Amino acid sequence: KRTLIRRATFDLIGLPPAPEDIAAFEADRTPDAFARVVDRLLASPHYGERWGRYWLDVARYADTKGYVFFEENDYPWAYTYRDYVIRAFNDDLPYDRFVLEQLAADQLPLGPDQRPLTALGFLTLGGRFMNNQQDILDDRIDTVTRGLLGLTVACARCHDHKFDPIPSKDYYSLYGIFASCTEPTVPPLFEEPPQTPAYAAFAKELQARQQRLAQFVRTKGWPSIWWRCTPCKTSRTCRTSC
Repeated sequence: KRTLIRRATFDLIGLPPAPEDIAAFEADRTPDAFARVVDRLLASPHYGERWGRYWLDVARYADTKGYVFFEENDYPWAYTYRDYVIRAFNDDLPYDRFVLEQLAADQLPLGPDQRPLTALGFLTLGGRFMNNQQDILDDRIDTVTRGLLGLTVACARCHDHKFDPIPSKDYYSLYGIFASCTEPTVPPLFEEPPQTPAYAAFAKELQARQQRLAQFVRTKGWPSIWWRCTPCKTSRTCRTSC
Protein backbone atom coordinates (compact mmCIF):
# COMPACT_ATOMS: atom_id res chain seq x y z
CA LYS A 1 0.00 0.00 0.00
CA ARG A 2 2.90 2.33 0.63
CA THR A 3 4.10 1.89 -2.95
CA LEU A 4 0.58 2.34 -4.30
CA ILE A 5 -0.04 5.68 -2.62
CA ARG A 6 3.40 6.93 -3.60
CA ARG A 7 2.81 6.07 -7.25
CA ALA A 8 -0.67 7.60 -7.26
CA THR A 9 0.49 10.79 -5.58
CA PHE A 10 3.48 11.31 -7.84
CA ASP A 11 1.33 10.55 -10.88
CA LEU A 12 -1.57 12.88 -10.06
CA ILE A 13 0.07 15.86 -8.36
CA GLY A 14 3.78 15.38 -9.04
CA LEU A 15 4.71 15.47 -5.35
CA PRO A 16 5.53 12.78 -2.79
CA PRO A 17 2.83 11.88 -0.26
CA ALA A 18 3.11 13.31 3.22
CA PRO A 19 4.18 10.80 5.91
CA GLU A 20 0.86 11.17 7.69
CA ASP A 21 -1.02 10.41 4.45
CA ILE A 22 0.98 7.21 4.00
CA ALA A 23 0.31 6.16 7.58
CA ALA A 24 -3.41 6.90 7.29
CA PHE A 25 -3.72 4.92 4.06
CA GLU A 26 -1.84 1.93 5.46
CA ALA A 27 -4.12 1.91 8.50
CA ASP A 28 -7.32 2.25 6.45
CA ARG A 29 -8.80 -1.22 5.81
CA THR A 30 -12.02 -0.10 4.14
CA PRO A 31 -12.70 -1.28 0.55
CA ASP A 32 -12.82 2.27 -0.86
CA ALA A 33 -9.64 3.50 0.82
CA PHE A 34 -7.72 3.93 -2.42
CA ALA A 35 -10.68 5.53 -4.20
CA ARG A 36 -10.83 8.19 -1.50
CA VAL A 37 -7.09 8.81 -1.87
CA VAL A 38 -7.55 9.35 -5.61
CA ASP A 39 -10.51 11.68 -5.05
CA ARG A 40 -8.45 13.73 -2.59
CA LEU A 41 -5.58 14.00 -5.05
CA LEU A 42 -7.87 14.99 -7.92
CA ALA A 43 -9.33 17.74 -5.72
CA SER A 44 -5.87 19.11 -4.92
CA PRO A 45 -4.85 22.38 -6.63
CA HIS A 46 -1.55 20.67 -7.41
CA TYR A 47 -3.39 18.40 -9.87
CA GLY A 48 -3.85 21.27 -12.34
CA GLU A 49 -0.27 22.38 -11.83
CA ARG A 50 0.98 18.87 -12.59
CA TRP A 51 -1.10 18.07 -15.66
CA GLY A 52 -1.53 21.57 -17.02
CA ARG A 53 2.20 21.61 -17.75
CA TYR A 54 1.67 19.23 -20.67
CA TRP A 55 -0.80 21.56 -22.34
CA LEU A 56 1.48 24.52 -21.68
CA ASP A 57 4.13 22.65 -23.66
CA VAL A 58 1.67 22.26 -26.54
CA ALA A 59 0.92 25.98 -26.35
CA ARG A 60 4.69 26.78 -26.35
CA TYR A 61 4.16 28.75 -23.14
CA ALA A 62 6.97 31.10 -22.15
CA ASP A 63 7.38 34.29 -20.16
CA THR A 64 9.57 35.88 -22.83
CA LYS A 65 9.29 36.77 -26.52
CA GLY A 66 12.61 35.46 -27.75
CA TYR A 67 14.85 37.75 -29.81
CA VAL A 68 13.17 41.13 -30.34
CA PHE A 69 14.16 44.72 -31.16
CA PHE A 70 13.06 47.93 -29.47
CA GLU A 71 10.63 46.42 -27.00
CA GLU A 72 10.49 44.68 -23.66
CA ASN A 73 11.50 41.03 -23.93
CA ASP A 74 9.11 39.80 -21.24
CA TYR A 75 5.40 39.03 -21.44
CA PRO A 76 4.18 40.73 -18.24
CA TRP A 77 0.78 39.02 -18.46
CA ALA A 78 1.96 35.54 -19.44
CA TYR A 79 1.17 34.17 -16.00
CA THR A 80 -2.55 34.82 -16.55
CA TYR A 81 -2.64 32.20 -19.32
CA ARG A 82 -0.70 29.75 -17.16
CA ASP A 83 -3.21 30.28 -14.34
CA TYR A 84 -6.09 29.81 -16.79
CA VAL A 85 -4.79 26.40 -17.86
CA ILE A 86 -4.25 25.30 -14.25
CA ARG A 87 -7.74 26.46 -13.30
CA ALA A 88 -9.28 24.69 -16.31
CA PHE A 89 -7.75 21.38 -15.26
CA ASN A 90 -8.74 21.81 -11.63
CA ASP A 91 -12.30 22.81 -12.56
CA ASP A 92 -12.61 19.92 -15.04
CA LEU A 93 -13.53 22.34 -17.82
CA PRO A 94 -15.01 20.43 -20.80
CA TYR A 95 -12.47 20.03 -23.59
CA ASP A 96 -14.65 21.66 -26.24
CA ARG A 97 -15.05 24.75 -24.08
CA PHE A 98 -11.34 24.67 -23.25
CA VAL A 99 -10.46 24.81 -26.94
CA LEU A 100 -13.14 27.34 -27.84
CA GLU A 101 -12.02 29.83 -25.21
CA GLN A 102 -8.41 29.62 -26.35
CA LEU A 103 -9.35 30.35 -29.95
CA ALA A 104 -12.16 32.87 -29.58
CA ALA A 105 -12.83 33.91 -25.99
CA ASP A 106 -13.18 37.53 -27.09
CA GLN A 107 -16.09 36.53 -29.33
CA LEU A 108 -18.04 34.66 -26.64
CA PRO A 109 -20.81 36.06 -24.41
CA LEU A 110 -18.84 35.71 -21.19
CA GLY A 111 -21.03 37.69 -18.84
CA PRO A 112 -19.55 39.16 -15.65
CA ASP A 113 -16.74 36.58 -15.46
CA GLN A 114 -14.14 37.85 -17.92
CA ARG A 115 -11.35 35.51 -16.83
CA PRO A 116 -11.66 33.29 -19.95
CA LEU A 117 -10.15 36.18 -21.93
CA THR A 118 -6.81 35.09 -20.52
CA ALA A 119 -7.18 31.88 -22.56
CA LEU A 120 -6.20 33.86 -25.66
CA GLY A 121 -2.62 33.57 -24.49
CA PHE A 122 -2.71 30.32 -26.45
CA LEU A 123 -2.47 32.49 -29.58
CA THR A 124 -0.66 35.60 -28.43
CA LEU A 125 2.22 34.07 -26.48
CA GLY A 126 5.19 32.72 -28.39
CA GLY A 127 8.24 34.04 -30.19
CA ARG A 128 8.23 37.46 -31.84
CA PHE A 129 10.97 36.66 -34.37
CA MET A 130 12.52 40.14 -34.43
CA ASN A 131 9.01 41.55 -34.96
CA ASN A 132 8.54 39.76 -38.29
CA GLN A 133 4.76 39.62 -38.63
CA GLN A 134 4.80 36.74 -41.11
CA ASP A 135 6.82 34.54 -38.76
CA ILE A 136 4.60 35.47 -35.81
CA LEU A 137 1.47 34.39 -37.68
CA ASP A 138 3.19 31.25 -38.96
CA ASP A 139 4.04 30.34 -35.37
CA ARG A 140 0.39 30.72 -34.37
CA ILE A 141 -0.79 28.59 -37.27
CA ASP A 142 1.80 25.95 -36.38
CA THR A 143 0.76 25.95 -32.71
CA VAL A 144 -2.96 25.66 -33.46
CA THR A 145 -2.66 22.96 -36.10
CA ARG A 146 -0.05 20.86 -34.32
CA GLY A 147 -1.82 21.16 -30.99
CA LEU A 148 -5.40 20.62 -32.17
CA LEU A 149 -5.09 18.72 -35.46
CA GLY A 150 -1.81 16.86 -35.05
CA LEU A 151 -0.70 18.09 -38.49
CA THR A 152 2.33 20.07 -39.63
CA VAL A 153 0.26 22.56 -41.60
CA ALA A 154 3.05 25.16 -41.44
CA CYS A 155 4.96 23.10 -44.00
CA ALA A 156 2.51 24.45 -46.59
CA ARG A 157 3.83 27.96 -46.05
CA CYS A 158 6.43 27.36 -48.75
CA HIS A 159 4.94 24.52 -50.78
CA ASP A 160 2.10 22.04 -50.85
CA HIS A 161 2.57 19.56 -48.04
CA LYS A 162 4.74 16.61 -49.06
CA PHE A 163 2.80 13.97 -47.14
CA ASP A 164 -0.57 15.33 -45.98
CA PRO A 165 -3.33 16.72 -48.25
CA ILE A 166 -2.65 20.34 -47.27
CA PRO A 167 -2.04 22.72 -50.19
CA SER A 168 -0.49 26.15 -49.76
CA LYS A 169 -3.88 27.59 -50.68
CA ASP A 170 -5.34 26.19 -47.46
CA TYR A 171 -2.41 27.50 -45.45
CA TYR A 172 -2.89 31.04 -46.71
CA SER A 173 -6.63 30.82 -46.23
CA LEU A 174 -5.93 30.13 -42.56
CA TYR A 175 -3.21 32.78 -42.59
CA GLY A 176 -5.77 35.34 -43.73
CA ILE A 177 -7.94 34.60 -40.70
CA PHE A 178 -5.10 35.20 -38.27
CA ALA A 179 -3.84 38.24 -40.19
CA SER A 180 -7.25 39.89 -39.94
CA CYS A 181 -7.21 39.70 -36.13
CA THR A 182 -6.09 42.67 -34.07
CA GLU A 183 -3.93 42.08 -31.02
CA PRO A 184 -4.30 44.89 -28.46
CA THR A 185 -1.14 46.43 -27.09
CA VAL A 186 -2.58 46.26 -23.59
CA PRO A 187 -4.73 43.17 -22.86
CA PRO A 188 -8.34 43.79 -21.77
CA LEU A 189 -9.23 43.70 -18.11
CA PHE A 190 -10.43 40.29 -17.00
CA GLU A 191 -11.14 41.26 -13.40
CA GLU A 192 -11.65 44.43 -11.42
CA PRO A 193 -8.39 46.39 -11.10
CA PRO A 194 -7.03 47.01 -7.61
CA GLN A 195 -8.14 50.28 -6.07
CA THR A 196 -4.67 51.38 -5.07
CA PRO A 197 -2.71 54.61 -5.59
CA ALA A 198 -0.16 52.71 -7.68
CA TYR A 199 -2.80 51.46 -10.11
CA ALA A 200 -4.46 54.88 -10.29
CA ALA A 201 -1.13 56.44 -11.24
CA PHE A 202 -0.54 53.72 -13.85
CA ALA A 203 -4.00 54.19 -15.41
CA LYS A 204 -3.56 57.97 -15.58
CA GLU A 205 -0.14 57.71 -17.23
CA LEU A 206 -1.36 55.05 -19.66
CA GLN A 207 -4.27 57.22 -20.77
CA ALA A 208 -1.98 60.21 -21.27
CA ARG A 209 0.45 58.20 -23.40
CA GLN A 210 -2.35 56.74 -25.50
CA GLN A 211 -3.68 60.23 -26.18
CA ARG A 212 -0.23 61.49 -27.19
CA LEU A 213 0.25 58.51 -29.49
CA ALA A 214 -3.14 59.01 -31.14
CA GLN A 215 -2.40 62.70 -31.66
CA PHE A 216 1.01 61.89 -33.17
CA VAL A 217 -0.52 59.43 -35.64
CA ARG A 218 -3.20 61.94 -36.66
CA THR A 219 -0.68 64.70 -37.30
CA LYS A 220 1.42 62.39 -39.48
CA GLY A 221 -1.58 61.20 -41.45
CA TRP A 222 -0.23 57.65 -41.57
CA PRO A 223 -2.47 55.01 -43.17
CA SER A 224 -3.10 51.67 -41.57
CA ILE A 225 -0.38 49.13 -42.34
CA TRP A 226 -1.55 45.76 -43.62
CA TRP A 227 1.08 43.08 -43.56
CA ARG A 228 1.11 40.80 -46.55
CA CYS A 229 3.01 37.59 -46.96
CA THR A 230 4.25 35.93 -50.12
CA PRO A 231 5.37 32.30 -50.22
CA CYS A 232 9.07 31.61 -49.83
CA LYS A 233 10.95 30.95 -53.05
CA THR A 234 13.28 28.34 -51.62
CA SER A 235 12.99 25.81 -48.84
CA ARG A 236 16.06 27.32 -47.19
CA THR A 237 13.92 30.18 -45.87
CA CYS A 238 11.34 27.86 -44.32
CA ARG A 239 11.53 27.47 -40.54
CA THR A 240 9.52 24.28 -40.45
CA SER A 241 12.13 21.99 -42.08
CA CYS A 242 9.57 19.90 -43.94
